[in-house]
Amino acid sequence: MTLVCACVQIMDTPLPGQIRPIQQEAGRATEADVMELVEMILGALGRDALGLGSSIAHPRESEEWKSMTPHQKLEFFAPIWRIMRDENMTVEQVSLHV
Repeated sequence: MTLVCACVQIMDTPLPGQIRPIQQEAGRATEADVMELVEMILGALGRDALGLGSSIAHPRESEEWKSMTPHQKLEFFAPIWRIMRDENMTVEQVSLHV
């Protein structure tokens, strides 16, 4: 008897300690919340997705990233978000979506 596996799915699920509790009192996302999400996405995509020549390996470890203003960070991230959402948006629209 031969068994054939057509698909193997590998998933890196978070540990319980890596998941934040629900914030019932939270209203709108803060600028810090937005930057955290942006950094998480950029870190997950890695250097290859950020473009050749980028010195940003992971945003939190990059002096280039740390020296940017929040608006510059969103300008940097906007083309990636546009591709992810398959929608042409301004930086301001990206900011609202994120």
